[in-house]
Amino acid sequence: MESINKEKYEIYSAVGQMYKCNEEFYPNCIGFQIEWEANLGFGQLTFIYDTKTKEWGCDSECMSKEFCNAVLKKWLENIPSD
Repeated sequence: MESINKEKYEIYSAVGQMYKCNEEFYPNCIGFQIEWEANLGFGQLTFIYDTKTKEWGCDSECMSKEFCNAVLKKWLENIPSD
């Protein structure tokens, strides 16, 4: 597995929040969104979980899997691990 090339991009911040989705358009769903800033710009990585079907969806704004993993890694760095 190829490691993430840190020279390619640097994630400055990644802040996540949970929210209840609009019932009209996303019934039975909750969302988790990470807002990120990097040397390439800024954006959002959004996950939707359907509590009825137990399925996940993701809107990565066409970011690569490698970049999404870097955003998730940066977000996880902010989680205390006691």
